[in-house]
Amino acid sequence: MFGMSWIRSELVRLKRDTRGSFIMVFGLTLIPMLGLLGLGVDYSAANRLTTAFDAANDSAVLAGLTAALQVIESNKGSTASSVTTAAQLNGQSLAAAVFNADSDSLPVDATINKKLKNSTANYAVTITRPTNLTLSAVATYNAASHNIFGELFGAPAWLVTGTATAGLKLPTHTRVYMLLDVSQSMGIGATLVDMNNLQTLTKPYWPAGDDSNKNDIQGGCVFGCHVAVNNPEGSQICPPAANCPALETVAENNGVQLRIDYLRKAVNDAITNVQTQQIQIGYNTIQLGLYTMGQTVKTIVAPTDNVTTLQGFATTQYIDLEGAPVVNENGPGDSYITTTTTTGSTGGAISSLVADIKADVTPGDGSSEDSPLIAVLIVTDGVNDVSGTQAQCGITGHCITAFDSSACSQITALNQGTQIGVIYASYIPFTTVQQYAETVGAAGINTGSPTTLETQLQNCATGTALYAEATSGPEIELAIDNIFNQVLHQGILQK
Repeated sequence: MFGMSWIRSELVRLKRDTRGSFIMVFGLTLIPMLGLLGLGVDYSAANRLTTAFDAANDSAVLAGLTAALQVIESNKGSTASSVTTAAQLNGQSLAAAVFNADSDSLPVDATINKKLKNSTANYAVTITRPTNLTLSAVATYNAASHNIFGELFGAPAWLVTGTATAGLKLPTHTRVYMLLDVSQSMGIGATLVDMNNLQTLTKPYWPAGDDSNKNDIQGGCVFGCHVAVNNPEGSQICPPAANCPALETVAENNGVQLRIDYLRKAVNDAITNVQTQQIQIGYNTIQLGLYTMGQTVKTIVAPTDNVTTLQGFATTQYIDLEGAPVVNENGPGDSYITTTTTTGSTGGAISSLVADIKADVTPGDGSSEDSPLIAVLIVTDGVNDVSGTQAQCGITGHCITAFDSSACSQITALNQGTQIGVIYASYIPFTTVQQYAETVGAAGINTGSPTTLETQLQNCATGTALYAEATSGPEIELAIDNIFNQVLHQGILQK
């Protein structure tokens, strides 16, 4: 009935019959397929958690650095180890608090390891002060993202971790010394219109003549006549019988602007920038000193961060043309910037200023007010007035030479990082007054030795960004504003 041949035939038939096998194969593969899908869901949840923690970590690091900076700022940038330690502890504590607060705001569910939310053990932040002028922070977190499906396959949780780094540049303390030319170069009209108006207004006092006694054949005066008639050079500047007023007085009484007026405006602009810096940072990092340069260097006000004090000195009473009646001086308003004689550099304004700086402070790296960086801003026409013999300079014993940039090495030698800004106040071309044209105008300095002057002044500046040539009063003000801003330093967060 059922012999061996039948059994064999049935086994062969069964082997060949594949009906219903899909259900068995599907059943066998369904479990790993669902497992992989579940792990994908778990992985996405871990990624979302990592993104949230990364954001919390970034906020915590920046908050910690800011808190550390506040401690240093409250101590005026002190580099004392006690201040640095206090800053580090304050910053690290706040960073941990911010991170925990932000992580606590995340949804409370099975995907977050609650141990992290109740302890800082899984969060570590370190704030250091690599240099006197920088802060840095490194923060790392570790958390467990609980898996819903992964537990079925022996993976109950995935580790999520992240690191945030940030740096902060501290504000730099800088002492800025402004060396301002108050010689005759600043007594000319601020613009060509002002020059023309001055010539017209001064013709009654300087009538047309043969150019003796510095009278011009066309009449009027626009340069070298700001000194009142009762000064020693009065007889050389205008006819004694003319009762000549100071050119500055003529300008002031008739609404004419001189370059000295814009020089004062630029100084007040600088003071405003100092005040703005104080407001932005929260404490004073810039000290400004004002010095005028004529026959001698005069300290108008030594470096200070007191804005009210600075404003009190940035006035006509203190920043005025040398020889003008306002300050009751008798000098001719010359500028002895790098030398005082025709035989070599024997002093001059730069040497005097360097001596004042050395007596004032020991330059440093800018980390504190006791170790400031030094910046010197020089405003000059580049013409160096020197005294000599009659054989050298004629009857007046007065010679003119180009600026000597070698004197600037005295400034840069003060300390590494010392900056020098130079504003070259070149002369406005003006040919209708012969005396001006032959002395410094288009037929004088502007064509005689401008290349020498410009090269020497450029060599004095520490970088092209700290050099500018300006001619009119508004241009001079703008150039001073721009270069002054170059030497201001502020802390910047670098993420």
